[in-house]
This record gives sequence, C-alpha cells and structure tokens, in this order.
Amino acid sequence: QRLLGIAQLAGRYADAEELCGDLMREPSVLKVAALRVAAGRTRLEVRAQRGESPAITVQGFASLLLEARASGAVREEVLLLTGISDIHARQGSWTDAQRLARAARDAAMPLDDVELRADTIVRLGTALLDTDPASALRHFEEASELYTAIDHRFGLARCLVNIGIARQRVGANGEAEAAYREALAMAEAGHIVDLAGLAALNLGVLLTRTGRYEHADAQFQDAMRCFRKVKSEPRRLATLYNLAHLAHEQGDAAKAHDIARTATDLAGELGMEHVRVAALARMGLAAIALGTMTEVEDVRRELVGYCARTPGWFKGRESVEAFLARYALQQGAVSVAAEHFRAAAAALRTDPYDAAWMVAECAGLFRASRDPELRGHLAAAHRTATELGYVPLVRRLGSALRVSSVMPVLPS
Repeated sequence: QRLLGIAQLAGRYADAEELCGDLMREPSVLKVAALRVAAGRTRLEVRAQRGESPAITVQGFASLLLEARASGAVREEVLLLTGISDIHARQGSWTDAQRLARAARDAAMPLDDVELRADTIVRLGTALLDTDPASALRHFEEASELYTAIDHRFGLARCLVNIGIARQRVGANGEAEAAYREALAMAEAGHIVDLAGLAALNLGVLLTRTGRYEHADAQFQDAMRCFRKVKSEPRRLATLYNLAHLAHEQGDAAKAHDIARTATDLAGELGMEHVRVAALARMGLAAIALGTMTEVEDVRRELVGYCARTPGWFKGRESVEAFLARYALQQGAVSVAAEHFRAAAAALRTDPYDAAWMVAECAGLFRASRDPELRGHLAAAHRTATELGYVPLVRRLGSALRVSSVMPVLPS
C-alpha cells in the first residue's frame, strides 16, 4: 500500500494500477473489507486519471460506497464521497457536488486524521468554486493551515493551486499568480510531476487572460509534457482546450480550429461529454472566423440538439452560448442572439473573466440591439476587464464601445 501511495503521488499511474491489481489478488487484503474497498477505490481513481469514463468511475465508487458503509469503513466512505463529489463538480452538477462534499467533511471531522480532514475541506471548496468563490477561498485557506501544521507539502501545493483559482475568481490576479508560482516551485522541488503540470496549466490560463501570450504558451507546453509523462489524458485534454483558447485570443483561427478539433476528439474518447461539446463550440467559433459555413451549420445542429437534451449550465457552456449567439447574429436574428447572451450572462456572475469574454465575443449584438440594458453589459464588462488587468479584453471591449457609440441602431 505504501508503494501504491508513492506511485500515485508521483503520477506513475500505470505502475499504480498494476500495484492495485496485485493488492486485489492478495488473500489477506480480500479478507479485510476496508483494505478491499481501498484497493478498489484506488484502482478506479488511477483509471480515471488515465482517462476512464466518469460514468464508469461514479458507478464503481457508488458500489464501493455501499460496501464501505456496510462494513463500517468510515475513512473509505469519506474518500468515496469526495471522489463522487469531485466528478459531479467537474460535470457542473454543483448541488450534488456540494451535498456530497459536505457529507464527506462531516464524516471526517470526528476521525483522528488531520490530512483526511484537510482533504475533505479542499473538496468542499472545489465544489463551491463555481457558485461561491469567496467561500471556496476560505475553505482552501483553512485546509492550507491544516496541511502546514502537519508539514504535508503535497497537500499544501495542491491547496495553493486551488487558492490561485479562487483568487482569480474574486479578482485578485496578482495574488493568484503568486499562489500558482509557489505551488509550481513546491511541486518541482518535490518531483511531483502531475501537480507541477496542474500548476503550470493554471498559470498559463492566467497569463493568457492578462495578455502574456508567449509566457502562457510556455506554461501550457510544460503542462503538456508533464501530463504526457504521467499519461493523464483528462488533464492533457484541459491543456488542449486552453491552447485552443490561446490561439483564438491571438486571432489565429486556423490553429484554434485544429487544436479544438483534437480536443473534441479526445474528449469523445474519454467520455467527457461536456468538454467535448465546449471544444466543439470552439471549433464552431473558429469556423465562423474562417468562413467555412458548411461546418458552422453542422456544429450548430449538434449544439442545439445537445442543449435541448442538457439544459443545465456547465463549465465551458459559455463557448456554446457564444457560438450560438454569433451564429444568430450572422443570420440577422438579433433577439435570438440576445437570449443566448442573457443566458450566459446570468450564469457567469461568479466568473469575471468568462463574463467579460462573453460580452467581447458578442460585441456585434450591442451594435445591433436597441436595448439599453444590453449595451450596459458592454460598459460594465470594460470596467471589469480594466480593473482586473485583462488587457486583450480591454482592447476588444474598448473598440466595441467606441463603435457602439457611433453606430446607428439597426432594425431587429
């Protein structure tokens, strides 16, 4: 079990999965319910890190959760609850994610295990990140104090990455960058490859948003090397998605299209449908820029069908709504474009960058609509982007403001 923990921590997922198999064949393990559940849980975690479908992982966790409860294996119950919560959070099912994360934290509190308690607090913060980033930040800082108290450097570095994300969400970009760089230095010093990749990925996202494109690309390439080394396909997918965004922001539609296509294909292989749909929308935005209208129509049909089947919000849906709004504007359907914009604006209130980016993508809407409320979004987004140092968005939104102020109102 110690070897398994080391292999998982170091990101050697193939070795970890092989060790799980060895454990699950060990007669002494099979006789002890807690050990049996632990081996099964770890194998599912490792397979998920290598690209197993989330649906299969949740099904496996749920089965093990019943066994853990029946045998009184409370520690395993906590770990399984946090694992299921994490998957719900990544799929945008925040209510379920938060409910399960709170149940895990409450179950962990009576246990004499500081690391486990800190882990559950981090998971609860992760579940809150998209709906209440200020509260998430408080949870991450609480967990950070616990990790520091027991000198758990891996937990602290992981916590710093989450602190960086939360600080970005509340507009503290300088503090976010410092947290990412500290996490990256810790991970590199400890030779924790997967965590170094995660810190580099999130640092690259921040650098993209603030317009430091060359530095962002370097961080994404470092992240990609880390994730290839440990064979973490879900995180390689996240890096591809952000590389497509970087190319889009640089105005290289052809490159953005090619990377988004690769991300779409990989997400399909991994069974990560929300990410596949978001990457497909990125392909569609690039196709609009390239003028390949047959592909634009194909993307629109698939996205409209998906949205009809899946009405809830998920991370990446802003790309879907941006594409559908841009398409509607291209067809002269201003009111339809406004509906897509408003849906996104309502859902993105806790993410200042994505909210401002959505406004910039839909700049044509503010020229085409008579609605003063819509035009108010443009000025508000420009103020937000200026305050937070999102230099590329400041330029795009400033240009849209100038054009909007002199353009005649067009009929809708």
